[in-house]
Amino acid sequence: MSTAGTEADSPHLSVLTIEGERPLEIAQALRELFGVVAEVHEDRVVAATTEGHALVPKIMAAFPPGRLHAVSLRQSGAPEEVS
Repeated sequence: MSTAGTEADSPHLSVLTIEGERPLEIAQALRELFGVVAEVHEDRVVAATTEGHALVPKIMAAFPPGRLHAVSLRQSGAPEEVS
């Protein structure tokens, strides 16, 4: 019996949100450096990934100090924090 396509087989998807200077350039760098497809929504860079926890420190190291203001990671489907 195949369970392909079931929730049990699918990897955990996380939503990565980045706030920083020049968000369009940040989104482009995520695609070029890490192969992550990212979009800009309301001056925030947003991407869905299965590599979230491993990716966050790499992202922090890839940009100069001060360029990124905030990086957050949440499970897909979890409510987004309202600020």
